[in-house]
Amino acid sequence: MIQSEFGKRIKTGLLIYTNLLKQPLISVKEVQEICHLSPKASGDLIRLFVEINILKEFEGKFRSRIYIYHNYVNLFEDK
Repeated sequence: MIQSEFGKRIKTGLLIYTNLLKQPLISVKEVQEICHLSPKASGDLIRLFVEINILKEFEGKFRSRIYIYHNYVNLFEDK
């Protein structure tokens, strides 16, 4: 899915996805640090993950939103 949706951003998309498997919560600031991107580019990358339903907003206000890889986390919930 990342390969078909991210176009030129595939390298950074896969880097973030790999990071999400280790730590399923992420913020725009963390994306900036991991990928060495600007705040706008980091926000755009997060938005792509939200659009393809990998990330959902978890909590926070506009500047400090935290996103969660919800489907991955749900695998570990007690049913």
